[in-house]
Amino acid sequence: MGHRVRQRARHRCGYCLCSETLLGMPMEFDHLIPQAAGGTTREENLWLACRRCNAFKGMQTHAHDSQNVEWVALFNPRQ
Repeated sequence: MGHRVRQRARHRCGYCLCSETLLGMPMEFDHLIPQAAGGTTREENLWLACRRCNAFKGMQTHAHDSQNVEWVALFNPRQ
């Protein structure tokens, strides 16, 4: 499963698009819907993220859009 996720992501972070080669370290698996929010460790809920992006996202799934003054879903790198 992990190999397929890495291949589909082309060994790049789904958020900043940096490659593992450029960073010099392997990417982490990001749960798009965090496990703490009921997300599973299934292929359709996983994507690659660099350590920095994964730590910044944390367990967030939505963020406040200051222009529209509403909560919006975070970017889904699988789409």
